[in-house]
Amino acid sequence: MQVTDLSSYFHIIEDTLISLNLEPDSCLTDPKGVWTLKKGSATIDIGLYSLDDMKNPTVKQSGKIYVCVSSWVVKVPTFRKFELFEEILNLNSLYIGVTFALKNDWVLLKADREIEYLDIPELVAMVNRVANISDYHDDFLKNKYF
Repeated sequence: MQVTDLSSYFHIIEDTLISLNLEPDSCLTDPKGVWTLKKGSATIDIGLYSLDDMKNPTVKQSGKIYVCVSSWVVKVPTFRKFELFEEILNLNSLYIGVTFALKNDWVLLKADREIEYLDIPELVAMVNRVANISDYHDDFLKNKYF
């Protein structure tokens, strides 16, 4: 499988981090295109990906590059998990531009979009939205389910 070179898009993430008064080099956690920052108790990742690089046979290869702003909110509890699932589904109806999802036994909050025509203020808004919502719900859900 050939991996898409995403480095030509790094400047958009770097300019966004600078506008958030962060140093891009200190946030870079994966040289292939992942940056990490903190907001309160939440850790936020900003990553670039191509659907062409995924191993999902149901995804049509598009050649498009995407940016994903995400945060691991809370680990899925052993007990009361269906109550948590119902709660995050209801939360999805309250917010615009973000989605709560499940991945690897974690609740993930994410916002993603094609990078084409993405401007810095829009990516700043995506980062702030994920950061603020995750920072609130990580503590709230941990207190409620653990």
